[in-house]
Amino acid sequence: MAIARNEPILYSGSSDKKIRSWNLVTGEELRSFQGHTRGIEDLGLDESEQYLYSASSDKDIRKWNTSTGDCLQVFDGHLTSVYCLRLFDEEMWTGESSSESLLMRR
Repeated sequence: MAIARNEPILYSGSSDKKIRSWNLVTGEELRSFQGHTRGIEDLGLDESEQYLYSASSDKDIRKWNTSTGDCLQVFDGHLTSVYCLRLFDEEMWTGESSSESLLMRR
């Protein structure tokens, strides 16, 4: 789950392989993000809130445009499911089920 700071929007991911954005005031679903082949494990918004990053059991991290729902980039290279990600400046730290951590440039 990720919550925008500048707008009343919540992003949720689930085992159905989809990410959804929700209006926190009305409860309305705003958008669906699709592309992962297994469940979503973690989400993170960049500082501008223009990009959403998703970690998945499919071993990939995806970068999404929050306005359009388009997948802009796929970060591969993980050997197992990716369970967490954290964004710091231009860095992205990830953790996978093999207890490995990776530093990636975004």
